[in-house]
Amino acid sequence: AEEAATAAAAHYREVAVFYANHDMNPVRAVELAELDLKLRQDVHGYDALAWAFYKNRQFEQALPAIQSALRLGTRDASMHFHAGMIYSALGQTEMAKAELETAIDINPHFSLLYSDVAQTELQRLSQVQ
Repeated sequence: AEEAATAAAAHYREVAVFYANHDMNPVRAVELAELDLKLRQDVHGYDALAWAFYKNRQFEQALPAIQSALRLGTRDASMHFHAGMIYSALGQTEMAKAELETAIDINPHFSLLYSDVAQTELQRLSQVQ
């Protein structure tokens, strides 16, 4: 039973990100990301939590989580995309543009789901005064 619980815990992050990416059960996505972060406190855990908060429209809670995710300077296009979308939702246009540009610079095809969203959001933000 203990091994089964440990094995299930290893999937909290993946399920949380899946739910968030597919706009499924955002409340559960946050719960799973929080459980994962208690077990594995790393930049990807903070990123998963930030993205789950974002998809749950909890933008203020997403900000410190994404800042923790970015603290080591990890060059991960998805992480920078998440940061850009969070900054955009908070009205921090310059930070959003910088993060989206970084994501696209790292890999313009970083995601089947979100590469086009990154480009579109960057264009939209570039038109904002």
